[in-house]
Formats: sequence, structure tokens, C-alpha cells
Amino acid sequence: MKCSLPMLVLLVACDPDGTLDGTSVGNPGKLGLVATEEPADLVLTRAEAEVGWVFLRSCAGPEVPLPADQLVDVLGASDHPVGLLGGTWCGLEVELAGLLLEGTTDGGTTFQVELEPEPLVFDQEFHVDGEELLVGLPLVVSATDLEELGDDVQLPADDDLSLEWAEESRAGSDLWADRDGDGLVGDADDRVADGALPVPVDTGHGSPTTAGDMAGCGCTSGGLAVGWLALVPVVAIGRQRR
Repeated sequence: MKCSLPMLVLLVACDPDGTLDGTSVGNPGKLGLVATEEPADLVLTRAEAEVGWVFLRSCAGPEVPLPADQLVDVLGASDHPVGLLGGTWCGLEVELAGLLLEGTTDGGTTFQVELEPEPLVFDQEFHVDGEELLVGLPLVVSATDLEELGDDVQLPADDDLSLEWAEESRAGSDLWADRDGDGLVGDADDRVADGALPVPVDTGHGSPTTAGDMAGCGCTSGGLAVGWLALVPVVAIGRQRR
């Protein structure tokens, strides 16, 4: 169902702390970003990703934007800095404003590479009930290519090599359930695409609901804790995609 714009929208706010009664919705979770693979024949001294927005895709309505605005060191363990709404979702998207890689190749070339991957999109259906999730991102650069460019290399995001490596990083990304909560992707963790966070069956309190749905355009109605109601005019809602 699409929301027509402009329109008057009846907003139903969920409980302020994001915790809703009943198992049909689920408690809020957390999301982090971490490197799952580092390049060979070089040492990375810095790998920072600027996370702009996270979007949860509702199963019966528009996507729900979650402003992140985080600068994340993806070389270390993640502290899961982005809060997620609980409930059943039909996808997740992470927009990176940039990815900065610095280091030295085994041959002695120092480098600084800027990458701007396209949005990381995960189309799997999953259910959040207090879990911690991780976006695993491989860091792709080639020591051989860097060394051919000289002893001190700086590549902007629009360089052909940067564009190639950004796409390879995006294509290799994956969404994980951080089972041991250590902020790293390891043997104890499960891929969401493999059914790590299954959608619960009907609990008997009504049909299964989605935390992103409110009459098809917002929060869920099943198990909802109503915080406030308001009628507000909406002039324009949207976002610009790259």
C-alpha cells in the first residue's frame, strides 16, 4: 500500500523506549557494521565508514528511515550503534556516505583510498526481537594495482579503481545475526539470508503484524502501545537516492 502525498496522516506513536507488549511485534534490536575480509599483501591502518541512513522495509507499507549519522571504525568489533525497531521486516538497506581506507602495501606503497559504495540492500524477511545484527562488509583494494601507481597513492571516490573496489565491497556484503554479541562476524553467527531470524507464527492474539505497519503506512496495530495521537499535514516525504 502506498501513502498518497500530500495528505493528512494519523500518526500513532509506539512506546517511547521501543518496547512493545506481546510477541507479535518484538523488542528493539541493534545494528552494527564490521569488516569481514581484509585485503591480502597490505596492512590497513584505518578503515572508517560513514553511515548515513538505515531503512527498514515494511512488509505492507513504506520503508521506515532510521537516521544513523555514525562514523564507524570497521576494523574493530562493532558496538552495534544503530537502533532497530522490533517486529517483522521484509528487508533492510544501509546507505554509506563514504568508506575511507588507509594503509601500506607489503611493497612499501602508502595509500589513502576513498570508496562510495551503492546502498547495501538485504531483501530477506526477518524478525527482530531484541537481537543484535551485523552488516559484514569486505574491504576490497588491490595491493598490486596500488603499487603500480607509485610510492604514495591517493585515490578519490570517482577514480575507476575506487569505483570497481566499491562495487566489489557492496556485492560481498551480508547481514548477520550476532549470536555471541562480540561485534564480529564469526563461526557462532548466522546469516539472516539462511533464516537466522525466522518470522514467528500467529500467537493467537490476531494475525501476525509488522512493526513498520500502521494501517499500511507506519507502525503496527497489533500489540501496539499507543504513546500519542496527532493529525498533521504532510507536504512532502521522500529521499534522494544516488
